Amino acid sequence: MISFIRKIILSIKNTLFFNKLNFEWKRNVFFSENSSYSAHFENLIEKFYRDKIKLCFFTSDENDLIFKYQSENLKVLYISPVIGQIILLNYINCYRLIMTMPDLDNFHIKKSKNCKKYFYIFHSPFSTNMIYRNKAFFNFDEFCCVGNHHIEEINEYINKFKLNKKILLKSGYFRIDQLNQLSQKNNNKKILIAPSWGEKNIITDCGFDLIKTLISSDYNVILRPHIHSLKKNKLELLRIKKKFSSLKNFSIEEGNFSLKNISECDYLITDWSGISIEFAFAFERPVIFIDTPRKIYNSKFNDISVEPIETKIRNEIGIIIKPKEVHHVIKKITSLNSQSEYFQKRIIEQRNKYLFNFKGSVDYVYNYLTRLD
Repeated sequence: MISFIRKIILSIKNTLFFNKLNFEWKRNVFFSENSSYSAHFENLIEKFYRDKIKLCFFTSDENDLIFKYQSENLKVLYISPVIGQIILLNYINCYRLIMTMPDLDNFHIKKSKNCKKYFYIFHSPFSTNMIYRNKAFFNFDEFCCVGNHHIEEINEYINKFKLNKKILLKSGYFRIDQLNQLSQKNNNKKILIAPSWGEKNIITDCGFDLIKTLISSDYNVILRPHIHSLKKNKLELLRIKKKFSSLKNFSIEEGNFSLKNISECDYLITDWSGISIEFAFAFERPVIFIDTPRKIYNSKFNDISVEPIETKIRNEIGIIIKPKEVHHVIKKITSLNSQSEYFQKRIIEQRNKYLFNFKGSVDYVYNYLTRLD
């Protein structure tokens, strides 16, 4: 209880401090739920930091990685989940609020009449309709669109539901550019398993057998559960830990996700996680998809006619395996090894089709945010 009260007091203190700042600090204000979402901002924040442009960054994570950029020109301020967010964000006075959190105005975070523009940065390259709640993006003003699929989807929403005009930037995707800088040619029998979260995923359906099969063939396996799976799939993860944690060729990442580890992997195994496109586009290497049930959080995703990118791109950037067939995964990997050039060519074609501004996304967005309107 003391900790809870301390967080509320700190949130009020930081809100009052922010309110006293002049407009220069309030031109571009960032908000992040936690450090895993802040990671999507990091390269952009680093550019503000290097150029010594005044910036405020609010986070609901006391251990957020962005705190390392705290300086005289970059203020990183804590606000508590829900209550602190309501105290600050629902009444914030700023020119632009930049977020990766969808559902603006649909739940506890409401639009402030004193904020001129709400700016959304996608934390997944996937489509806007199927994996997000209904109307998740209706109330934003500006979007960093990963590719043309986002522009098509948002424009169809605007026309169908007569939404206010939106600014759709052809920005690209920070994480893909960041991973591409770490790209290297690998042949170290290292595989990353990165499931999505939900009732059905790799961990719940076949994770144990998949890991066992890979380890038995001397592969080095990194399991990277989604942050929400650490609670929702706790029992399954505990079973995996008990069996494999003592082995040298198995490790599990729980929270402090390493981009370097991803870059060192020959292959990625996932189900419906956005990391599939990140991995394929950044490293030009195919993905192994486990065919668990689709991740649908919006039963009205067919309100627009655009087919979600996550369903139509799977066969273009990798191969699909049924959960009951994971014992054949080694044969599939051998087949992929013999077709590396073929898949590289297909992946580059898909990247050219679906990704804006490859290797230039941060500069593009930074130049937009720092221009004088």
